[in-house]
Amino acid sequence: MPPSPLLPWPKALMRPLKRLIIGGLACLLAVLSLPASQARANHKAELTISGLIDPPNPRVLSIADLEALGLSKTVTSTPWHDGQHAFEGVSLQTLLTYVGAHGKTIIATALNDFRTEIPLADASKWPVIIAYKDNGTPMSIRDKGPFFVVYPFDLYKGLWQEAIFNRSIWQLKSLEIR
Repeated sequence: MPPSPLLPWPKALMRPLKRLIIGGLACLLAVLSLPASQARANHKAELTISGLIDPPNPRVLSIADLEALGLSKTVTSTPWHDGQHAFEGVSLQTLLTYVGAHGKTIIATALNDFRTEIPLADASKWPVIIAYKDNGTPMSIRDKGPFFVVYPFDLYKGLWQEAIFNRSIWQLKSLEIR
């Protein structure tokens, strides 16, 4: 029987091949083991608010700016998570008061330019928050961050409907008051 052209491999080729495979696997494992909060560590989390606000200049707020407005927390389940989550952020009502909002509708825009309309009245009707933490961890883009509009679905069962789900925009980048 003639020898196989593939076997045996010369020892001189096996060592570099093993190193290449082991090195590649080590790099892959290192990337996959990064916590989600580090997946986009360079992303600058800012929320822009514009439109019918006083003064009328657009405001660009960091997480530190939002934290200075006071912390709001809601523990709720959502259609996009398993079980209940403890979301922390700023109350939408507090934020709208801070910027002097005086319209009827909020146009919320995500990082991927998805848009949805949120009635301004929702902020006074329910304790809606702009969350930036989920179970105590800053929200990465991969985990619906850096900002996520969260309604208290478990507190008010009537919120568990498609129209409200559509207002719960994640990866939020801006709010325009109209």
